[in-house]
Order: sequence, then C-alpha cells, then structure tokens
Amino acid sequence: TGYAVKHLLIVFLSLIVTVSLWFGVEILNHGFWFVKEFIKYQVRLFSTEDSDHGGPFYYHFIVLLVGCFPASVFLFQYGKKRYSDNTNTRDFTRWMWILFWVVLILFSIVQTKIVHYSSLCYFPLTYLAAIQLYRLSTEQQKLKAVVKFFFIFIGFLLGILILLLPVIGIYKNGLIPYIQDPFAVGCLQANVSWSYSECLWGALYIVGIIIAFVWMNNNFRRGVIFLFALQVLLIQITVLHFTPKVEAYSQRAAIDFFKTFQGKDVNIQVLGYKSYAQLFYAKKMGPTEMPSNYCDTVAHDCEEKYLLLEPLNKPTYFICKIQGAKEYDALPQLMEIGRKNGFVFFKRK
Repeated sequence: TGYAVKHLLIVFLSLIVTVSLWFGVEILNHGFWFVKEFIKYQVRLFSTEDSDHGGPFYYHFIVLLVGCFPASVFLFQYGKKRYSDNTNTRDFTRWMWILFWVVLILFSIVQTKIVHYSSLCYFPLTYLAAIQLYRLSTEQQKLKAVVKFFFIFIGFLLGILILLLPVIGIYKNGLIPYIQDPFAVGCLQANVSWSYSECLWGALYIVGIIIAFVWMNNNFRRGVIFLFALQVLLIQITVLHFTPKVEAYSQRAAIDFFKTFQGKDVNIQVLGYKSYAQLFYAKKMGPTEMPSNYCDTVAHDCEEKYLLLEPLNKPTYFICKIQGAKEYDALPQLMEIGRKNGFVFFKRK
C-alpha cells in the first residue's frame, strides 16, 4: 500500500507542477479571468453540443475505426494472451491501452463531438497496431475473422467513396433538387471540374485492397509492405488531388472573402456559426478593440454582439451561412454586399 501511495503522490505532484506552469503563469500575469473562462468553456463543451457539433456516443469509435484504417483493424487481433512480451514492453503496452480507452471513453461522454478531440488516441492506436503487425510477421499467427471482415469492409467502403466522388461532382445538378439543406445546395453550386477518369483512383484502391488481403493470408510481410505503399499512395492522392476540390465546395467562398481583408484595418466576424478561419486567413493581428469589462456583462458571443450593436471606429464585415441570412438581413445596421456558394456577406453601415 505504501508503495502505491508513494507513486500516486508522485503522479499528483507531477500533475500539479505541469498544470501550474501554465495556469500559474497566466494567473500571475493576468489574474483569474482567463482561467475562469477556460474552465467555463470546457464545462460547456462537456455538457452541451457546443458550436453546433453534436453526435452519438459511438461517434469517435467510428472516427478512429475508419479514419485510422488500416491500423485500427489490427486492434481486433488482440486476444486474452497479451503477456508474451518482456516486462518493459508489457507495461508500456498496458499504459497504451489505458491511454487509448481513457481518451476514447472521455470524449465519447463529452457532448461536443469534433473529429480531432480523439486525436490523442492516434499514438496508442498505432503503437498497439504495430505490436500486432510484428507478432503476425514473426510468430506466424493467423488473421482473425473479425480483422479480415473489417479490413475488407472498410477498405472497400473507402474505395467506393473515392470512386463515387467524381460521379457526384459530375451529376450534382441532378442531386440538388433532392437536398433540403440550403447551405449544402449553395456549396454544391461551386464551380469544380470533375472527369470520369478520376474514378480510376477508387477502383485501383479496391484492387489494391484485394491484393494486400490475399498476400497477407499467404505471405504476411509482403502483403503488409504492399499495404503500406498503397496507403501512402492513397493519402498523397487524397491530399493533393481530392482535398482541394472538396474544399472548394465546403469553404472556399468564405476563405476568399477573408483573404480580401489581409493587411486592412477592419473588423471581420462570422455570424451564426463558429470558425477561426477569419482570424487566420484575414491575418488578424489582435483581438477586437472593446471595453475590458464588456464580456463580463454579455454572457455569450460578446465579440459578435459588440460588433453588431456598439459604436465602432473602423469598417466591419460579417459572413453567415445562407440559412441564417434572413435573420441578419432584418438588422437595419447591416447591408448585404454579396453571396456565394452558401455564404452571405454583410457590411455594417
């Protein structure tokens, strides 16, 4: 018991020192306001679907299973016998499982669901998958049926999605009448060039998954090496070719709007949704100039309310999604200056 208490005290003191390096310096320099707001914000993320980001309990299970493919499927290779390693490896593996499950369960409970919230799982997940790959290649273990199922299912799913993406882009005008979301309709109206030849990447990936699967069952090392090469190729094609086209639908109109304010002494603010894009792409150099106690009197979205309602000393621009445009059009102090691909732009009179 004394041994356990000793180590718990070390962990507790390490935690206090680590936290104090950040919170302590902040409190000494600026008082308790930021710390209180930080804690309130974390509580809001935990207890509510903040920033319009909600989802079911299993949200991050799906994110990790599909987003970390193929590493994620090899976690299912684990069984009851996990203790064939030496003591150091076994202890570190146990800590990796603890880290993985604590992060995954915690952010599954958190009501605000955003993809990167479970990103700390990437490290233990890939480590644990690497352990299984090593065992499969050195101990001549056989792939479990559940691993084979998820490998084929997710691999084919990703391949089919990549294959269908150009088809959706080509026939988007036929799909628009069936879409009820006005913002999605506006996004699809972006001018993006697609061709049938781009479907070849999805088809090649499906063929590659089949080859990797067959080889892993006959010569595991050769199959895994081929799978690694296939994933590197897919990631490069996705990042360099498909991501820019998807970005053109999802936010390019907004990004282009923000970029027009680079180097200009103006206020720029989003309305009705959460984003930091305006800060980065407009290269905003500092916080909005407003009275220091203003946020104490306005409970939520104080910067947005200040820029909408209070007297200002510089030009101020806003952007909102098309479904919220009618609400802001009704404000007499705002003048619409344009709209594009689901976004509406305003200037304060």
